[in-house]
Parts: sequence; structure tokens; C-alpha cells
Amino acid sequence: MKHLKLTAAISALLLSSCTMLGPRNAQAFVWPAAWSTAQPGEAKYGGMLNAYGFTSFSSYNPFTNTDNPGPFMYLETGANLFMPDPRDNQPVPHMAAAQPIISEDGKVYTIKLREGLKFSDGTEITARDFVTTWKLHADKELKSPLRSRFFMGEQPVTFEALDPYTLRVTFPSPPATALNTLAFAPWPDHIFGAAYQKGGAKAVAELWGPQAKAGEVVSAGMLTLGQADNRPEGTVTFVKNRYWGEWNKDSQGRSLPYLDGLSVYMLKASQPTLPRFLAGQADLAGFTSAADARTINDAVKAGTLKANVLNNVGKLNVGTYLVFNWNKADDPFKQALYRDVRFRRAVSHLINRQKMVDEILGGMGEPTGSIIPAQHTAYIPADLPTYGYDPAAAAKLLADLGFTQKDAEGYLVKDGKRAEFEILSYASDYTKKHMDIIIEDARAAGVKVTYRPIDGRELFKVLDATPDTLEKRPFDAAFYNASGPPSLWPFTASSARCDGVDHQFNRTGKCLTDEETKIAALAMEGEREPDLQKRTVIGQELHRLLAEQQYFIPIVAYTFGVAYNERIGGVLPPQYLTAPTRSTLYPLTFIR
Repeated sequence: MKHLKLTAAISALLLSSCTMLGPRNAQAFVWPAAWSTAQPGEAKYGGMLNAYGFTSFSSYNPFTNTDNPGPFMYLETGANLFMPDPRDNQPVPHMAAAQPIISEDGKVYTIKLREGLKFSDGTEITARDFVTTWKLHADKELKSPLRSRFFMGEQPVTFEALDPYTLRVTFPSPPATALNTLAFAPWPDHIFGAAYQKGGAKAVAELWGPQAKAGEVVSAGMLTLGQADNRPEGTVTFVKNRYWGEWNKDSQGRSLPYLDGLSVYMLKASQPTLPRFLAGQADLAGFTSAADARTINDAVKAGTLKANVLNNVGKLNVGTYLVFNWNKADDPFKQALYRDVRFRRAVSHLINRQKMVDEILGGMGEPTGSIIPAQHTAYIPADLPTYGYDPAAAAKLLADLGFTQKDAEGYLVKDGKRAEFEILSYASDYTKKHMDIIIEDARAAGVKVTYRPIDGRELFKVLDATPDTLEKRPFDAAFYNASGPPSLWPFTASSARCDGVDHQFNRTGKCLTDEETKIAALAMEGEREPDLQKRTVIGQELHRLLAEQQYFIPIVAYTFGVAYNERIGGVLPPQYLTAPTRSTLYPLTFIR
């Protein structure tokens, strides 16, 4: 979301100081008709939307779950203080009753909540729920993936309930990214707060496990848990939160959502997604390869599939990276090699990105040297250092490292040890095609590369490690996708900070190089800088440094398409299906 534009008049307003007790009639948020392709009166109530999940959900606990993607892409839909207007990406108040009032020094945001908000169990949502949610995400023991959002450097952002409907958020310094911090869903204090008070972080972590039952999981969004069958080829259902409809209305005043809920089929590891859509077992499909686009379009032309297809919507707000593991104390040779920037640059020079775009994506993408997705153009300098496909440059860097001889199998060696690494990545045919290209080109250059497929959820468990394995994580390198960062400041603390949960190359919690320290400092400086021009300069400097070091080796920038079954109506208009809003799962969606 772009920076809030608040007039001086709004900033000067004063909040009422009276305390309001007890449930109030809901203050409705009206979803604009322009956000839907439906004609007035066309939408119908009822029916389940059919989707699929890439891995089973490890839990339904919002403070400990690290699935990517996880159940919260459904449970948190429609649970936002502010959300972007898909027409211009400007923030509009949703659970908030109005734009925040900002103090003169820019550090304090006072937010008035809509009255009458309710969780799916009928309990009123108040400022206290937001405070408890913040407190638990910030608790180091819970290891929440959102924890870094609530800190500026080492200093915490604090939340305070002034009364049941007024929230005060205090930042250590004026934030450039306040709305990023505020973009989280509230969870019930009467459940999590009570557990925390009684048994601390341990009691909270024990709640809402993988076999949670209907009624146990309580959400603030438009959906709540119906049935949890997390087995491969099982089905998880999310059902309508009827209380959400009390304060979310369409342009004709009707309660939302129209859907009864959502059914998510759990795919097995490496199971392809497209056949389910082609068979009519899934209502939505996103695709990033020309082969999938052709398959879908051919099925529509043949009459075997009734679907609407948008072939080239835009660039995907996702980064694809190869990351080396610096924490291999049990193998000093590899640890030193992977920490050497010359080796990482050499590997980058051996990746034929254009070949991936041509042979795997069918042109639906482009090679990239950018660490951040292409949407963040202001932070991608024209002189960004890149290390594109260049085997000769790779050979020179490897020779500088001492790899000048080859063994009997043709692999480069130094002191009897090979230039080699194993890539840990998703177990899928799509990923394997990428790996085959990397392995082939590396082999031609004398570097041995192998691929170890793994379930997506298990992949991140290995990357995250445990306190016992932080210094010796059991892998060489990882190839993975990461969701795109916020637009206000794309260099998130979780990846830039040395103790961040997405600092995947080094998980010791401490900076190991001067460059790491500088990157962390620049990330914090940019997060605090309110002036866009100055923030852009900081971001470009930071990006150059990241690119030079190749901590995260970028691979390709994907373009994407969207298809949805003709039985689905009320999707976002095509011109708004940009990367941040490409999902057709929306409160205005309905079954025809």
C-alpha cells in the first residue's frame, strides 16, 4: 500500500475520551460494486468454492505456524484494520472506522475501531484483542514469523488499548511503513490471552493444532474453520463467519460473503495442480508457464472446460532464489566456500536463466538480477550489479578460489575436495525442470550439483533449523519461492536483519560479515525514513549491496495468468488483477 495521505485537518481531529462499554450495532463497511465483475443484483447466496492446498497445514495457530502458504490466507481474509483499494492500491479503513490520527512527531498512531465487530464465536472484537495479538507475535519464545514486524531495529513498537474501541500504536521513531506494521489480523484475547496469562508462551503454542475441530478455531475474518482433514488427499473446509456479514455489506446493503465457504483439497507432495482445474474439481487456477496456458486454452476451445482465462495479467510478486547455507560447522570446507562471495557469484554466472524462461516458462517470465520483484521499480537502480549467465566469468572466479584441477570424473577440485553442492527444494516436476538446467550447466563447468526434493513445509523446517542445529544446518543450498514484500519498503526486516526469520543463508542470529551488518542498518534506516525520495536512495544503496554479495541469488521474474471456472462470478475486474491482488477469492465472489 502507498503511504497514507492525511490532511492537516484530519491530523488535528481529537478523539472522544468517553469509554464505551458493551456490544454496539455494527458500523458497516460497504464493498464497492466496482470491485466486482458482477452486475447489480446478479450475485447469489450459497455454494462452496473449490480450491487446493500445496501442503497439509501443520497447525491453525497464528503465532507458531510457518506454513507457506498456510491456512491464514483463508482465515485472515477480511480481517484488516486497513486494506488496499484494488483500483489504486490506496489504503481504506476496514476494521478501522477512519484513517489514523498521527501525532505531531509522527510516532503515535491513534486508531478508532468500528463498533460491533465480532469474532466467529460471536464475541465482540475490541482494542484488547489487537493488543494481545501484538504481544504474542512479539514474544520471542513463540517464534512468530511476524515478530520482526513489531520492532524497529532492537526497539519495539507498542500497542495500547485506550478504551474498547480505541487503539494507540507507538513507534520508536516516525515510521515510513506504519501500514505494514498494522497489517495483521486480531486473534481472540479470551482464548489466547487467557492461555498466555495462565501458562505463558508454552500454553499458547499448544492451542489449535493440526487436528483442530470446527468451533475451536475462532477468527475475525469472513471464514472460519469447518473441517480439518490435513492428510494428503484430505479436504479442509472453511465456512462462512455469519457475524462478519453484520458489518460487511455489498453496495445494495446485503450481507457478505455470498459463499457458504471454501473447500481446500490437500495435494500430495509433487502432485500437479492443473489436472484438478481441468477436471472441474477446482474453481481457480493460477499459472506461470506458457505450457499450462496452452493446455487450459486448448481445453476451453475443445469444449471440455468451461472457464474464463486471463493469459498475461502481469508480473508475479514473488521472488525465486538460490541460497547457500553458511551454517555448516560440521563441514568447514563447504562452510568457508559458501561464505565466499566469489563462489556465490560463480554459481550465479552458471545459471542459464534465459533457458529456464524459454524451455520451462515458454516466455512467461524474464531473467532477473534483482533481489526484489519487478513491481518495486523505484528501488531497482539502473546500475544494479548482476551476474548473468557467463561460464567464462564463473571459471575465472573458481580458479581464483583455487579450483584449477579436475578429478577423473571431470569435476573441479581443490586440496582433493570437489566444487559441489546439493540443492534442497520442492518435490515437484516443475522444480525439477529448473534443477535439471542448473545441474547440466554446472556439470559442463566442472561443478557437481545434485537435487534433493522435499515437501514444501518440511523445506522451511530444515531452513529454519532448531537451537541445536543453528550452527550446522543439514543442507548445502536451497531453491525456494518467497512472497513479494510490501510496496512501501520492500527490504523487510525479517530477511535483512541477521536475526530475522527469513535471513535464510545465516540463521545463527548474529551478523557474520561487515556487509551483513551494513545491510541490516540500511534496512532499519529506510524503514524509519518518511521522505520517499530519501528512502529510495537508501533502498537503492541497500539493493546494490545485496546484489554484490549474492546472499540471495535471484533466478527469474515470473509473469502470471489466471483462470476461473465459469460457474464463478463476482471476481475482481481484470484491470485490478495485479500481482498483489491476483486472487479471485474475494467476499464479492459467488457461485452462479
